Amino acid sequence: MRVNAALPVAAPLVIGPLTAALLLARHVTLTAKMKEVSDAELELSLKRADREQLFGDEAAEVREPNSIIARLLQYHATILATFPNQPIADTLPRIFPQDAASLPRFDFNWRDLGGGQLKTWLRDPGLNDAVQLHLEEGAVTLNQAYAQGAPVQSQTWAGITMVGELDVLELRDAAGHTIARGRRDTTLAEV
Repeated sequence: MRVNAALPVAAPLVIGPLTAALLLARHVTLTAKMKEVSDAELELSLKRADREQLFGDEAAEVREPNSIIARLLQYHATILATFPNQPIADTLPRIFPQDAASLPRFDFNWRDLGGGQLKTWLRDPGLNDAVQLHLEEGAVTLNQAYAQGAPVQSQTWAGITMVGELDVLELRDAAGHTIARGRRDTTLAEV
């Protein structure tokens, strides 16, 4: 504390109510806390990687042979081979959710109206069980009732800040399951 040492003992350097010694102590505490946060973030990323390896929700070539997914796949293969054309083989649940590529697609387009307002319009894919339109943009997740009818329908959404492209626009059934995924078509005219 060269600054304090150069001053008379009765008048240490003061910044507001803080002395240089107190500032130094707070700096040391803050540095230690920042290191704790950095260490915790590193530990979290390592634990997430371990969890992914244990779960095995990775490409087959990098999946660990003793992961949960690998064991489920082995179980499926064993049941199907041991009990072909038997009811037990037909009742095996999916290991992975329905592949997004196998879901029907519908065309949509959007325009940012400003002030947190977004307008979307979509070509009705003609799915009888579609009752809900689901939108995701960043951390915002919104749903609107969907009524079939017009070939192209429009919706207005509030509370959305657009960054780049719209993340997700889906049609869902009454149970909330995705039954069709949107694909942006910039040539789809606004209604």
